[in-house]
Amino acid sequence: MTLRDLMAPVIRGDLYYATRPRRPKAATDPSGVVRDMRSDAEFAAWAMARAVPVSWIPEGATVLDVGCGPGKLKVARPDLTVYGYEPDAEDWTEAVRRGVRAFDVGAAEPDTLFLMDVVEHMEDPRHDVGRWLAAVRKGGLVIVECPDFWCPMAQLYGDRFRLLHDPDHVSLFTAESLVRMLRDLGVMIEDVAFPFYGGPFDTAETWERHEHRPEGMSPPSPGNMVAVRGRKR
Repeated sequence: MTLRDLMAPVIRGDLYYATRPRRPKAATDPSGVVRDMRSDAEFAAWAMARAVPVSWIPEGATVLDVGCGPGKLKVARPDLTVYGYEPDAEDWTEAVRRGVRAFDVGAAEPDTLFLMDVVEHMEDPRHDVGRWLAAVRKGGLVIVECPDFWCPMAQLYGDRFRLLHDPDHVSLFTAESLVRMLRDLGVMIEDVAFPFYGGPFDTAETWERHEHRPEGMSPPSPGNMVAVRGRKR
């Protein structure tokens, strides 16, 4: 099945996301590079690439960071009170070391829900996002970022679109379908951004690769990711 075939029901509006089976995790990223996701370099790269959605969080906010990893948000924004959920035990240990607090439903009522590169890993995002949304106060800020699997690079490269080749990407959204799901969950949309524009991958070299469209995987690209900001009704 081609990417176009896979995404067709999402593009038509029949589904919020396309699904596919989870595969064993790879030792490298889609470019074949081994990356230490807990290194200082990865923390710095994450903060640069996510500067737009991270900047949406007000100073001193109390944030529920779902899929918090090793605590990158807390490092990027030490002014925040960050409650986290992270299923990876080693990442969670690192997150706690960096100041992330365990979240217990009812013990705290965060004013911000932060879902960064998370929904594409969920097998039932509508249910899971709805469950986490219930933990945030009414009127609270909601920030979600994920790959757009019908962005220009996805359409140009098709099955060679790099973000298809993460074996843990099991729920594939478009920018439109992510907004549609959040609205149906009761989120009032305030902004939609494609934050890699102006970011570390928005370079002359990247644009040159787009123009020549080389063989192999699509390059890291502006427009690959979509970020949505809204408020819980």
